Amino acid sequence: MRSDNKATNNIGVLGCRRALGLHRGQHRDAGRAIRGSYSALSGVDQLKMNTTGVDLLDLERHPDVHAVCGRGQGGAQHAEGRAGAEARVLSLNRAFAGVNINLGINLAAEVDRTGDTTSYSVKAGVRF
Repeated sequence: MRSDNKATNNIGVLGCRRALGLHRGQHRDAGRAIRGSYSALSGVDQLKMNTTGVDLLDLERHPDVHAVCGRGQGGAQHAEGRAGAEARVLSLNRAFAGVNINLGINLAAEVDRTGDTTSYSVKAGVRF
């Protein structure tokens, strides 16, 4: 039996993030920053969704180590694509801490608590 029905999709997410330094601390590479983020889902007719976030960061940098911690507010807005569907808005508090270590390759670890959910991440990569 042959089926010519092939599922296709063109799902995409567009996003951006921007950080702005507020002040430099007493030490050469310590400081505070505010970070904003936005993302939007596309390619799904039945669901319209976007997310936003604002975080206040404390930064501490040494030659090969970069530590960050902060608190913020994150949110999501979504609506079903049918006529008359009302949008739902979700807003959650967020706290996070992480460290980046550069040893030829970049090693990063972060813990994030958003609402009642805690997540952990570990990444390795090349920075240039």
